[in-house]
Amino acid sequence: MKLTFEGLLKNCQAVIYLTRRTDETVFISKGLPFEGGKPSGLAEPLGMNKTGFENIYSLDNHESSFSSALKAADAVWCTDWSKFSAYELVGIALDAWNSPTLTKNQHLEKISNAALPTVKIRGCQ
Repeated sequence: MKLTFEGLLKNCQAVIYLTRRTDETVFISKGLPFEGGKPSGLAEPLGMNKTGFENIYSLDNHESSFSSALKAADAVWCTDWSKFSAYELVGIALDAWNSPTLTKNQHLEKISNAALPTVKIRGCQ
């Protein structure tokens, strides 16, 4: 059985995707992905190559898993967590609380901070 986004979402009334602005983070690749042709961060022990990385995480690839998830979601909760270290929990929580939730679904516009996407935020649309 092939696992697809459509299959996962079949029984959901609405999907809100929680993410951070911009491209993937240093969690997957420390610095520029595959700088010097070598993976870093979590990509290294996973044995990920550049093609695999681009198929999963690249926002420039409109068919990547990341791009597909953003398109499939009814709303995207768009944090700016990359500006915090993993230990700045108060900052992370306050940022999430005040971050926009971008939606094309009129029923989800009632969410606090929900907005129709008018300005493109990389990593959130």
